[in-house]
Amino acid sequence: MGTKEYHKEKSREHHLENKEEYLERGRVKRANPDWNSRKRNYREANKIWLFEHFGGECNHCKGKFSHHAFEFHHTHPDKKNLNLSKITGHYHKLESFKERIKDEIPLVIMLCSNCHRIEHCEHQSEFNILKREIENSKGRRWLE
Repeated sequence: MGTKEYHKEKSREHHLENKEEYLERGRVKRANPDWNSRKRNYREANKIWLFEHFGGECNHCKGKFSHHAFEFHHTHPDKKNLNLSKITGHYHKLESFKERIKDEIPLVIMLCSNCHRIEHCEHQSEFNILKREIENSKGRRWLE
């Protein structure tokens, strides 16, 4: 059995073993139509707090935009512990959110979407140049 099939089977077994719990979660969500809108409100409040914490402007171009236009860039990806964009909706209380991310804040900068794309594009270009130099010096090709 290959890895993909193994994980698919394990996932199926897990869902069968925990079927009642998953059904109950579905009942709770269906019984409370505001479930998703409340989660959206938590995410919004947490992101606004981050936006204000970082000064409300892009770290590179110093542009001031709506908080929706900003993303968080890890300056040291090797030290990354959390994906701030993903966990903003997981904490219902701002204080618990702040506590969870306090170690991550020094590792990130806030960039507008455009500058964030440029930042990643530049890193990819540098990587490709380095990769070609190594290929040429060793006389062998990298596996793509």
